[in-house]
Amino acid sequence: MSNIEHSAAIIAAVKAVFTHENKAGAQRIKLVDQVKEVLDWREVVSPTQNNVDKGASTASKESWTQLMTLSESTLTPADKKLANMDKKAAEAAGIATGKKSDWAKAQTKATVKLTTLRNQLMKLQDPALYDATDGALTKIEAVSVDGKGEAKEEVEQDILVKAEQGAKNYLAFIEKNKDALGETYATKRNAVITMMEASGYKR
Repeated sequence: MSNIEHSAAIIAAVKAVFTHENKAGAQRIKLVDQVKEVLDWREVVSPTQNNVDKGASTASKESWTQLMTLSESTLTPADKKLANMDKKAAEAAGIATGKKSDWAKAQTKATVKLTTLRNQLMKLQDPALYDATDGALTKIEAVSVDGKGEAKEEVEQDILVKAEQGAKNYLAFIEKNKDALGETYATKRNAVITMMEASGYKR
């Protein structure tokens, strides 16, 4: 586990990235490189029990809150206003709250800033792990004390199994929509059953 809170130098480095996120690529890369020297990517992972147990998070509750508060403080005034407004209040004010609305996006912008930084740091500090997981924590098996991450083995479903399941799904769709298919129902159903039997698929 890390120190309870981050130093002023670390906070300043992270704040520079958050407040200059729209800068040109080269300038942002330089800022992230500075953070890389003082902050491990695991410090930018929420210290849930699962993340801590597998070594993916070395943050304390205090240091994580510190980073989240910092991220929230660097939102635009408009995003801050929306982020601090619950759905009921937003709707009462006539503000759209659908999935693609500005209000909905504002609810996660602070977290997105942290996720983006975490992925940038992982890509620099453990490129092999990033390549294997694309930064997805659910794809990480464990991270050793020295920071070496191990990705979970992905078991690819056999293509024939996928094909059989697809045929079953299509047959189920046809049978479910018997009335809508009308006169074509029997023809479509028999065609699929014939194909399944010829392919050796179980019904």
